[in-house]
Amino acid sequence: MVKLFNIFKIEKEYKKGLSNIKEWNYLRNYYREANFNRKSNSINKINKIEALKSVFYGFKNWFKRYDYLIFSSSDARKELNNIFYDVRSDYIAEILNQTLIVETPNPTHYKNISTKYIVSRRMIDLFTIVGELFLKIPDRNNVIDDINERFNINIDYRKIIKRFNIQYKIYKIWFKVIKPKLIFINCYYDKQYIVKAAHDIGIKVVDIQHGLIGKEHSAYYSSLNLDRKFLPDYLFVFTEQDKNNLIHSLLFEKSNIYVVGNYYLEIIKRNFNQDKNLCSIIEPYKLTIGVSLQWTIENDLIEFLISLAKNLPDTLFILIPRVYEEKKYKNFNLPKNIMFYPSLDCYSIIMHCNYHCTVYSTCAEEAASLKIPTILIDINGLSRKYFTVQDEIFILPKSIKAVITFIRGLPKEKNNNQTFQNDNNYTKNIKKALKNIGCAK
Repeated sequence: MVKLFNIFKIEKEYKKGLSNIKEWNYLRNYYREANFNRKSNSINKINKIEALKSVFYGFKNWFKRYDYLIFSSSDARKELNNIFYDVRSDYIAEILNQTLIVETPNPTHYKNISTKYIVSRRMIDLFTIVGELFLKIPDRNNVIDDINERFNINIDYRKIIKRFNIQYKIYKIWFKVIKPKLIFINCYYDKQYIVKAAHDIGIKVVDIQHGLIGKEHSAYYSSLNLDRKFLPDYLFVFTEQDKNNLIHSLLFEKSNIYVVGNYYLEIIKRNFNQDKNLCSIIEPYKLTIGVSLQWTIENDLIEFLISLAKNLPDTLFILIPRVYEEKKYKNFNLPKNIMFYPSLDCYSIIMHCNYHCTVYSTCAEEAASLKIPTILIDINGLSRKYFTVQDEIFILPKSIKAVITFIRGLPKEKNNNQTFQNDNNYTKNIKKALKNIGCAK
């Protein structure tokens, strides 16, 4: 486990040195991720076998001209009537027509999709693998070495820089060839080589919100004067609350932040049907709580819930991981009142529940829009960093006794007095936002 450290403290203490290191514009986000219990070497390795399996997905679509590119991930796809929709990208692509979605398989691509033009990013990853054979690892940096030693951080930043430089060159060449008018990115801060490549040839970039943002997130806040060529020009966010969270950020112009809502919430509200099998499982229990998991704190939360569930036999906990992998979870000795239900997506499960629970997932916002109260378990202070107590959003300490007492006092009925509402008029909002940035037809 990587020792916890404060990225903002590092930037404050090393402000002079880091301000002169251009690579810190993107390294800082690798350091942030290393702070959330990932393996110490925080560079994502490309699995060559998996890349080869996916490389020809949508292959014919590489040979067309496109006005717009959207970089997304297959885990953004949700199933509806046996068709998988990219809930952050498909409607934008539909409005703008000549749009290519470049998708990262996470863990795989889907066959039955609504997307017209799509390719696998694994094709570009293969060029990256080849490029790594020819590009030298850069020299050591005394400032970053000192940070790693002082804070006991084991990150091979030189490999990250090498990978970044290769990816930057590959994408810059491709963008010069196809000349897109605008690029959309689902989660910009792990694709800053795309942002920099686009900006260096005059292409603007839109970041599509995928998770919580705010003053505790280093991708959206910094005391340093970061190079804007590494940052998106526009942000599309879920709620007014998300926009307000960035009110003091020096990284983004407030006029370039657009509240668009959540497309999938609109779809699921219109098309929701109860799952008879899940209803039969739920029926014997007094309460059902859907639990959104996050890789940053997943193990700690599951272990906490195991202890909690043993003391609450009349409460059913349905665990909802971002991506369900049976091998990953089989080692947990789960009591019978903790289960997974992978045949339904997060929102569909939450709509079957009396309450929702998480540490600091954006599902807290989305559950509020679905009129489901949320219980936040404040592990490592993360809940209070990203949320404040509001009507029907409860923040509880990581205390078995405190949470048991609270849950035993909950009524079974769902409470509809939500105040933290998601602006759900997505179709109207996204068209207005696209028009404002000059690309809607």
